[in-house]
Amino acid sequence: MDNNIDDPAPTPLYTLKPFPVSLEAQNRYRRQYGILLGIAMGLVFGLVSQWINRIALPGIPLFQPPMGPALNTLLDVAVGGALGLVTAWSLSSTTGIFAGAGIAALFTAASLLMTGTTMPNQSVAKFLSVAFLTLPIAAVFVPVTGIFRWVVNKEEETRSEPPFSLERIRLPVLAVMVAGVVGAFWLYPARARIMIPRMHAMLQSAAGAPEAASLPKSLQPTDVDEFSTRGHGFYELLWDRDESNKFAIPRFANTPAGQGVVIAHFDNGYLVACLWSDFESEPECRDY
Repeated sequence: MDNNIDDPAPTPLYTLKPFPVSLEAQNRYRRQYGILLGIAMGLVFGLVSQWINRIALPGIPLFQPPMGPALNTLLDVAVGGALGLVTAWSLSSTTGIFAGAGIAALFTAASLLMTGTTMPNQSVAKFLSVAFLTLPIAAVFVPVTGIFRWVVNKEEETRSEPPFSLERIRLPVLAVMVAGVVGAFWLYPARARIMIPRMHAMLQSAAGAPEAASLPKSLQPTDVDEFSTRGHGFYELLWDRDESNKFAIPRFANTPAGQGVVIAHFDNGYLVACLWSDFESEPECRDY
């Protein structure tokens, strides 16, 4: 008998097996993670996009529809959570991706309708143009929701890893950072950051004018008819490229490409829009 042969290992009384994850638990985990990741991305995007111009232009009242920077940030959080839930809801990644892209396009269309400055006679045209663009916008969002769903799927695959391991946090952290970078694109261009303070200074100087003749030249009749009677009280400023010239301010053939319009929204409903063609001459203004 060969005594060098090792005895076989004793058979354990029981063996540990991975706990089976039900489809219901899998769906619940994926959807909850989609909501949380969407909320985190919406929060970072909202904080950056809504506050970056206020940091760049301190002390200047900025017009930020539809509800101002604080509530707009909360709205971005809610939208991010909703998009995360829709994209992660279906067991099918393809269904989730296209559903998320469709909802994102609807949110974007609603945002385009509620933001900016629209003249009363242009409301129908703006609605039709936004409706026409909804499908192309959805197509643009497909890669975005596709990457989002891929991150969610990767989290499902690595959920057995420690919660703060590199395998689990690298993709969601990267996604949140990308949301912040996208929000930074809401920073006004350099020319706008020059025009807005000049508009603010002009309105501040006009506030103490005792009569129309004492107003800055750009705010005097006949182009600006009602500033002396309605251009008072609190106002907020919005910069607009106004490439379609919706404010009908005359432009010359040699107007430089860096022009822009700054709109003052007074709390009494009065609007003053000023076209800044350069930084040396006075702006051309109209009121509404």
